[in-house]
Amino acid sequence: MINDLSHALSSQELRIRTSIQVLSTLEEAVKSCYHCGTLTFNPYYCRECGHYFCAEHRGLKQHDCESLKKPVPTLPRKKTRWLTRLIGFLILIATTLYILDFYGVLDLDRMLDMFRDLV
Repeated sequence: MINDLSHALSSQELRIRTSIQVLSTLEEAVKSCYHCGTLTFNPYYCRECGHYFCAEHRGLKQHDCESLKKPVPTLPRKKTRWLTRLIGFLILIATTLYILDFYGVLDLDRMLDMFRDLV
């Protein structure tokens, strides 16, 4: 008889634990919309502000998200325009020298030897 009583208690305890697990699962699945307060099953989570919303207010503009009010950071423009122009100019000079050497107008090997003597 004691075994039956302990078995009855353990089965009732098992039902209570199962009910608690179901309730906690439902509690996670059902949230209220942060904007309108409507209870929503399987709500939308906004990664920008960290709140839950119903289907009507899931978009950033629909729930007037805080992230829209923050100014968008702009990256400072790198001042490398002069470097780009310099590289382009050096490529132009190298191409011109190569073409002049190719057609025999300029002796590039002799110029390089002269440059090596200077350095």
